[in-house]
Amino acid sequence: MQSKRGQIWVETVIYILIALIMIGAVLAFINPKIKEIQDKLTLDKTVELLEGLDSKITEVSAGVGNKRVVDIEIKRGELVIGTGQSQNEIIYTLEESNVAYSEPVAEDVFTPYGKVSVNTVKKGDVYKVKLKIESSNTLNYVGTQLIKSSSAYKLSITNLGGTIDIELIS
Repeated sequence: MQSKRGQIWVETVIYILIALIMIGAVLAFINPKIKEIQDKLTLDKTVELLEGLDSKITEVSAGVGNKRVVDIEIKRGELVIGTGQSQNEIIYTLEESNVAYSEPVAEDVFTPYGKVSVNTVKKGDVYKVKLKIESSNTLNYVGTQLIKSSSAYKLSITNLGGTIDIELIS
């Protein structure tokens, strides 16, 4: 009687170990795909964010004194406003992406993707992806880049006449 009971426990432990190994193997194959999908969704959402931000800047540029307030959520990466030689670019950078959002090319070679331009550079096993949108207006953003945050940033966009002033509202 004693050996039967011990055998049942040994079999139970073996079945549990086999099940855990199978779950681990499935997760090892699925986890990279999940990360790719998450990165693709992040980049798709950021393209929409950049296009929406450009749309608000265009609305404001219709007349001096126009003002809009925009909420921006950044869960990963960083956003830099007013870059470039003419201070008219908005660039989002995702340093370690698991997905190539465009054909990998050299640094600072952008591929058009609608209103947004995309730069993908292979860095080992991951990609560095930059999304850039150019405004027809000169942008003045006083501050540093916007980095990932658990809460949304509030930006005030105001037409000052010669430039579009973008200010972070606390």
